[in-house]
Amino acid sequence: MANILRDQEMPHLRDDPDVREIMRPIIDHWEQMQRVLAAGWNSRSSHSRPLLGAIGLALDFQSWRTMVRKQGMADEQAVELMVRMVRCVTGG
Repeated sequence: MANILRDQEMPHLRDDPDVREIMRPIIDHWEQMQRVLAAGWNSRSSHSRPLLGAIGLALDFQSWRTMVRKQGMADEQAVELMVRMVRCVTGG
């Protein structure tokens, strides 16, 4: 997954319609997860940019890779950190 995400950001691939078509289901799935999780916070701000941004960061593959592989966090610690971050955004 790391290589796929890395490659899609390369300038000569980023604008390639075939690459966009291949990545579209993955991007659509992540966006759907983001919306579902935002709605689950049952907050007036469920569609706010900061909430969606925090959830997007929590779902981002590179965020998890950094926390777990580079920073040595356990999965449970990474989850707790992301939940706390989202709670800060929602005021909860």
